[in-house]
Amino acid sequence: YPSGMTGEVYEYSPSEGSYEYKLIEDFKTSCSFEKHIHMFKAFLENAKQCCYIPDNMIKLLACDLDGTLLRGDLSISDRTVRSLKKAMAKGLKFAFATGRMFVSARQFSEAMGLDIPIICCNGSLIKRSSDGEVLYYKSFDSDMGDRIVDFLWNNDVIFQSYSKDEMLVPAYSPHVEWYSSRYGVACKVSSNLDDFKVNPPAKIMV
Repeated sequence: YPSGMTGEVYEYSPSEGSYEYKLIEDFKTSCSFEKHIHMFKAFLENAKQCCYIPDNMIKLLACDLDGTLLRGDLSISDRTVRSLKKAMAKGLKFAFATGRMFVSARQFSEAMGLDIPIICCNGSLIKRSSDGEVLYYKSFDSDMGDRIVDFLWNNDVIFQSYSKDEMLVPAYSPHVEWYSSRYGVACKVSSNLDDFKVNPPAKIMV
């Protein structure tokens, strides 16, 4: 932009031959401050047209929880809640999109006073927060799920298997205890391989 009456301009390096490159070259060679102003306004108008997003263009905001919407103490700021409700009042659809189980994510929609879809288990399950209605569910097919579980089991790998709203593990461990406590979910332990194959898992975490 023009700085004072000296004709100096802020410079950056656009691709040669581009519209922005031509504008900057014209800035450099022009000695007319009025022309500088005119061209700078044209530059801003061009940038506005390239970057402008109409208010009604964004239809849905899907937001992660941990490390995004949630603060370090697992709370959501009042300012965030007010902003989301204001946007939703204008027609914006909002949803959680998280790796958490539904029961673990639902507590936050309840705390915010929102009835929203919750995309959980990394997208394999979507439920409505108010009544738990299943909107979408996708698990591994039986053959693939069995092959993964067999491989992990036979190699003594501690894993967490998720089927709908149930978490099943082959053995209890400090990590499982930490996970269960932090995310507020119950954990079922089974030493029977067949238990992991009754319902194909929707998510497996190693």
